[in-house]
Amino acid sequence: MALLPLNPDGLEKKLKQLYRLHAPDRDLVANVIVDDFKSYITDNFLVSPEESDQLAKMDELLCAYLATQFAICIKFKLPIEVHQVEAPEEQGYYTQQILANKILLTLDVATGELKTDGKLKLNIMHNFIN
Repeated sequence: MALLPLNPDGLEKKLKQLYRLHAPDRDLVANVIVDDFKSYITDNFLVSPEESDQLAKMDELLCAYLATQFAICIKFKLPIEVHQVEAPEEQGYYTQQILANKILLTLDVATGELKTDGKLKLNIMHNFIN
């Protein structure tokens, strides 16, 4: 499969591919994402040298958190929205990913079944470094 750009359109195309899969196959993809989020991103998306560097430096706890959120969305076909603001022309800015998790997980204690609702929203913003 061809690599997709790491932007809102690329993610939307990837999600359409994944959501066409049967549940067991989506479960496998979700497990791969949880096992190695960074590799999944670089294996499935066109990553710029800057993005690759940011990914390599990403805190492991944040990486695990993002991986879990993405995996839940893929497993249960929940929407993931990405809003990306273009970087300013000026030097001294960096990108920061801000996550808004509106996913509700409900466990039916009688059956053990997990029910889900909501969406994951990822805002990519730019903050000035003094």
